[in-house]
Amino acid sequence: MNSFQLGVIGAKGKMGQSVISCAHQDPSWNYVWGLVQEKSNIIAPLYHDPKILPKVDVIIDFSSATALTRNVQIALQTKTPLVIGSTGLSQEQLSYLQKQSTSIPLFVSSNFSLGMAAMQKAVQLLSSLLPTTTCHIQETHHCHKKDQPSGSALALQRAAKAHPNLSIDSIRKGEIIGQHVVYFLGEEEKLHLQHEALSRDLFAKGALQAARFLLSRPPGLYHMDHLLDSSQHPLS
Repeated sequence: MNSFQLGVIGAKGKMGQSVISCAHQDPSWNYVWGLVQEKSNIIAPLYHDPKILPKVDVIIDFSSATALTRNVQIALQTKTPLVIGSTGLSQEQLSYLQKQSTSIPLFVSSNFSLGMAAMQKAVQLLSSLLPTTTCHIQETHHCHKKDQPSGSALALQRAAKAHPNLSIDSIRKGEIIGQHVVYFLGEEEKLHLQHEALSRDLFAKGALQAARFLLSRPPGLYHMDHLLDSSQHPLS
């Protein structure tokens, strides 16, 4: 079986390590390199200088929003598809990605769960069907998470933008990987949707699905709706 050559930016972080671990378990992937910003003795080979990175088929970036421009430039130098999982991207950065996507395929998401992508579609529909209710988003993550609200909560907020009564509550405690609940509260009834991530491997495997998706795509800016709608990756 032919395997795809994979590079990982942010290889020292929890998500980077999870992507590398999942790639090692899947014979269709050959992990070639990980890029880190400081010396580390985790899974080799690791690189500290972007100028010496070997060519790969696709790159997955789980580093940080502050390194976005540098990471996109790495991909642009070799015309390599890039999957970006960094959260907290500004509107200016999103505009930058839109511009650069005319040269290479870029896949951007704050959450690589197909279940979360389906939840966003459901929230969009329910917001239009239940305009007289109060819509409340509650997200809970581990105490180490820096951005608040989470990127996924903000995506749910965008999905519910048609709703006139909308609020978000963020909770940081323990080691919870990620839990999102959207409530539609009426005077005499309530409806809620809940998504909970049980393992970081969920997002790592989703990022690898996104990476495989990009391999056959022309330059452009892609997101989870494209993956969800793709006949190659049905929910069932």
